[in-house]
Amino acid sequence: SSRTSLAGYNAVVALTKLSGTWLGSLALQDKSPGYETNDAGFEVFTNRRAVATDVAYASYRPGRLFRNYRADFFTTHEWDYDWNRIFFDIGLKQTARFRNFWSASFTTHFYPATSDDHLTRGGPLARGPEAWELTLQLDSDSRRRHTVGLGADWFWSPAGTRYVTLTPALTLNPGSNLRIALGPSLTFDHEVAQYVQTETDPTATATFGSRYVFASLEQTQVALETRVNWTFTPTLSLQLYAQPLLSANGFSDYKELRAPGTFDFALYGRDQGTIAADGSGGFTVDPDGPGAAAAFSVPEQSFNLRSLRANLVLRWEYRPGATLFLVWQQSRSNEADGVGDFRLGRDLRGLRTTPGDNLVAVKVSYWLGL
Repeated sequence: SSRTSLAGYNAVVALTKLSGTWLGSLALQDKSPGYETNDAGFEVFTNRRAVATDVAYASYRPGRLFRNYRADFFTTHEWDYDWNRIFFDIGLKQTARFRNFWSASFTTHFYPATSDDHLTRGGPLARGPEAWELTLQLDSDSRRRHTVGLGADWFWSPAGTRYVTLTPALTLNPGSNLRIALGPSLTFDHEVAQYVQTETDPTATATFGSRYVFASLEQTQVALETRVNWTFTPTLSLQLYAQPLLSANGFSDYKELRAPGTFDFALYGRDQGTIAADGSGGFTVDPDGPGAAAAFSVPEQSFNLRSLRANLVLRWEYRPGATLFLVWQQSRSNEADGVGDFRLGRDLRGLRTTPGDNLVAVKVSYWLGL
C-alpha cells in the first residue's frame, strides 16, 4: 500500500497465415503484474500469460448454397504469474455468405472450469465453473435499400448462471441522403454469485479473516439505439444519436463463499446464520447465529436504472476546409433503489418525468490555407 509507482511490460508475438484455403494463427502474450497504463488509457487485466490459437478453412468458390464459407477452430488459454489457469475457451466459428447475399455467423464456445481471480474483488481465488455459449448473427443483403439483422447470445453454466441477449437491427434508407438505423436490445441475466461486499471477521478462518458476501441477481434490460444521418447538401448535414435504456436489477439469496478455490456458497438463513430486514431498507446478517462472529449490515442492492443519452449535431462546411458544428446533448438518469422488478410502462414514465441536463456547444474550425 505504500507503493507510489509500478513498472512492468506487455509483450505480444504472433504468427499468422492469411492466404489460401487453410489459414491460422498462433499468438503469445505476456503482461506482467506491474504493467499499468491507466494514466494513458484503460487497462483491464494484468498478471496474465496467454496463448491463442486458430486454425481455419475457407472456401471462396461459389456453390449451390454459399458464395463463400469459413470455419475457425480456436482456443484461448490464460494463466496468472502463479500458473493458475484463469481463462480457457475452446470455440468453433462458422461464417457464410449465401447466394442471395445474406450472411450468417454461428459460434460455439466451451469454457472449461478455471480459477477466478476477480470474483472476490481482491480476496482469495475462487473457482470459475464450466460454461457454454452460443452466438448467432444473421444479416440481410447489405446492397439493398433497407436491411434487417438479428443477433442472439445464449450463455449457461451447470452452476446456474445464464443469460440471453437479443439484438435485432433495422436500417432504413428512405432516400439517398437519409439513413435511419434502429438497434434495440433485450437482455435477461441470472447470476448465481454477484459480488456485494467484503466484511472483515477474524472468526472467518476458512477465508483468511474476511467474509465475501454475494447475492443472486436477476437482471432485465431493454435499450434502443437510434442513429439518423441526414445530408441536406454536400456541405450541410445533421446527425442524431439517441439511446434510452431501462434496467431492472433484483438481488436475493444473500450468501458467502465457503472456502477459497471453490464456487460453493452458504446461504444466510438456510445454510448458516440468520438474515433479517433492518427496518431501513437493508438487512442485518449474523453469519453464525449464536456463535462468536459479529453481525453486520448489508444495504438493499436491488435497483432500477432509467437513462437517456441523446446527441444532435449540425455540421456546416461554410467554406472548403472550414466547418461549423452546432451540438445539442441531453442526458437524463434516474435510479430507483429497492425496486428490482421490470415494468415497461412504469419505467418509461419514470424516464419521461426525470429532469434532463441539456448542453449546447459550438465549434468552429477555419482553414488558414498557409
